[in-house]
Amino acid sequence: MRQQASGIQEFDDLWYLHDFLSARRYDLDGKYDSRNATVIFALAGLVKEGWLKLGELEGLDKEKITKVSAMTRII
Repeated sequence: MRQQASGIQEFDDLWYLHDFLSARRYDLDGKYDSRNATVIFALAGLVKEGWLKLGELEGLDKEKITKVSAMTRII
């Protein structure tokens, strides 16, 4: 990212970096949002990306684990 920032020579380069950082922030904010409505989606995304395994969700309500498992096949 620092290379991208130091390589900015034109306004288009600056806007490209802005769009990249905005998209990355949106991705991270959504991934780690802890509101109940988004927990299932966040966990499913983390499982699908390999950051979590379904077995690591032990202790979570079985219905939520089932939903997370189903969501990993959808998203």
